[in-house]
Amino acid sequence: MAHNRIATLAQLHTAILTSTDPTPGLADLAGRLTTDHALRPTLYRLADGHELGGAVLWARIADQLTGAPRLESLTIAAVLAAHGDDPGMAAGLIVAAETTAATDRITIPPLLALLALDHRIRDHLGHPAA
Repeated sequence: MAHNRIATLAQLHTAILTSTDPTPGLADLAGRLTTDHALRPTLYRLADGHELGGAVLWARIADQLTGAPRLESLTIAAVLAAHGDDPGMAAGLIVAAETTAATDRITIPPLLALLALDHRIRDHLGHPAA
C-alpha cells in the first residue's frame, strides 16, 4: 500500500478531534511524516484549537515508535502541550524525548531545548534546562 500523505493527515486530524487512539498502522505512517520537516507546520495545524488532544495523540504515537520518529513525535507532542498551556505535560514529554535521545544516541531537536527554557516548563523539569 502506497504511503498517502493526505489520507494520513486526515486520519491524524480525525483522531485528534475524536480522541481516538492511533492504530499501529497510523502510528507507523505518522512516524514517517515526522521525518519531513517541511510538513511540521501542517502537523501542528492539525491540532489548532485542540492542542492538548494533539499532544496526547502524538505521545501515543510515540509510544509505538522507536528512534528518530519517536523523538520527533515526542517533540511535536511537547510543543502542542506547551501551546495548550499544560507545562507539566510538556516537561514530561521533554524528559521522555531526552531519554529516547540518550538511549538511541540521537541529538535532541533544538526546539526541545528552547521549550525547556520556558520558565513554566522549566519549573516542572526534574533537572536544569540545558
